[in-house]
Amino acid sequence: RHWEALVSRIGPPLPNGEKRLSTAEAWRCGAGKLRVVCHEASSITSMALRGQSLCFGTSSGRLRVVDLRSGAKVGEYFVGSHMPSPISLLHFDEAGELLVAGDLRGRLHAWKSKFPGSWGYTPHPDISFVDEDGCAHSSAVTGLILSEDMMISSSCDGTVSFWSLQDDDEVIYPASSTRFLGVPLCLCAGGSSQVFVGFKDGSVRKVVMTDGKCADSMALPPAESGAVTALAFQAETLIVGFEDGQVKILRQGRDALIAKPFHSSNVQELKMLSDDLFVSSASDGRVAVWSLNTGSPLWGFRGLSRAEPEDLEPVNARSISMAVDSEKLLFSGLVINPVTPANTIFINDWRESRSVFDEVAPACE
Repeated sequence: RHWEALVSRIGPPLPNGEKRLSTAEAWRCGAGKLRVVCHEASSITSMALRGQSLCFGTSSGRLRVVDLRSGAKVGEYFVGSHMPSPISLLHFDEAGELLVAGDLRGRLHAWKSKFPGSWGYTPHPDISFVDEDGCAHSSAVTGLILSEDMMISSSCDGTVSFWSLQDDDEVIYPASSTRFLGVPLCLCAGGSSQVFVGFKDGSVRKVVMTDGKCADSMALPPAESGAVTALAFQAETLIVGFEDGQVKILRQGRDALIAKPFHSSNVQELKMLSDDLFVSSASDGRVAVWSLNTGSPLWGFRGLSRAEPEDLEPVNARSISMAVDSEKLLFSGLVINPVTPANTIFINDWRESRSVFDEVAPACE
């Protein structure tokens, strides 16, 4: 079998192997090992990582759990529906005991996570989140934050909802909701009892929850860079990704720092790696590790799955999904044999005409 992938590393030359690098030094220069963890036939649209268990959602609405050590599938979750929808967001709670998924139809469901090797097959969610209309939101879930006892979600319908996780109920209703005139496209936690919400008009608003009521204020006015498509927050610093690929770094009491150009289309995700490092992915098929202090990309990868022109709308499912912890960076979008002109025909006998019923191997075979 012949396997090819277009992915390649971007960045300065790696140091020689004479000196043993610390984890922090390895992150800064990208001195790690790239390997394939698993393969999924449909598009991976979201990821969540807990220890050695990687959970990912797909464009077919399925959730799978893979053991990173072996690459074996150890669990599979389903939402019973005749109309499956791509999983747009996937998160573990802080304790790692609950896995919550949001989809492009506005639904939110949760499963109680189990230890690796015993996840098993779960045909229905343990918890469903619904409002008075029977669904969490009336359109795509665009943001999701989980803490120990609270979950916050946003949707294209303009709502940001707060859900209590303190009760062990199978159906949970929102504790409170607030509706905006704009379209929220992303969320990130901004410290105790506050969240930042990125909007389609390029603005960012800060929402504070006090005594069951929501108060919001403008954190960033509408920008010329287009919609805000990704947010991350660390130590009083807000990182903002835009529809045109631009990244801005906002620090309290300082002017906004426009990061050096790297991405050419929507920034799909921003995640913190450490106090000075963050990682980004975009629909241009690139992933990068950045310095927070200088706003410069340090290294990254290119040649991953790119969004088609018709899928560049920020609300659509991601072309690349990411998950990170202090030791590893996982991302989807590695396409095997992407330039194969046609699928290989297993059965091709000159005595039989080729038909639509011939057995066809996938391009990676």
